[in-house]
Amino acid sequence: GREQYRQPRRQNAGGDGAADDFRPLDEDEMEQELERVEAEFDALDDASDMPEADRDTSSGDDGPWADDVDVASDAAGKWTSDDSADMLDEEDFPPRSASQALVDAKLEQVAALRATEAYDEARRLLYEVLAEGDETQVRVARNILQQMDG
Repeated sequence: GREQYRQPRRQNAGGDGAADDFRPLDEDEMEQELERVEAEFDALDDASDMPEADRDTSSGDDGPWADDVDVASDAAGKWTSDDSADMLDEEDFPPRSASQALVDAKLEQVAALRATEAYDEARRLLYEVLAEGDETQVRVARNILQQMDG
């Protein structure tokens, strides 16, 4: 049934894959497609709500769900709210100096400047990172400069 709602696509003369005969779904077709998608989601929800003993696993081909892990029940009682805070405990990372933190802040600012197309200011900060940063920060700055020049 899925194919009946898809619009045929053919490549235009440029060969870039853009559909030159696209026709949007009309209101009835859109409603049918939405109902089909909702039915698929409902079927998935029903299957996940069903006790494992009642599930039909006879096909043996469960795709990416083949290991039958129930994350919700596995996690219940094992994790506490403190665990998530402990996962990113500061002592798991090497200590950083104030100057490294400052250079990292400059790299974050570079990303924001590039997003607003303020390339000259971003480039100025990248040159500061080249002068002040550690090996990793300098490598990041060089990569960004290469992207900007490319």
